[in-house]
Amino acid sequence: MENQERELGEKLASYEENLLQKVKKIILAELLGSETQPGDISGKREPRITNFWMSRQKLEPRVD
Repeated sequence: MENQERELGEKLASYEENLLQKVKKIILAELLGSETQPGDISGKREPRITNFWMSRQKLEPRVD
């Protein structure tokens, strides 16, 4: 019985850790203004941050 309780406790701790990481990724993506895809939140890929950097670039007119 104690082994089963310990295993369930470890599974719960692992689940909580994974959930916390997903929430952190979602919050970070929101703060950076990036677009996320469903796969990003599941942890298979990192959130896309390209729009954040592209929106911060100021395009200067070229003078040749």
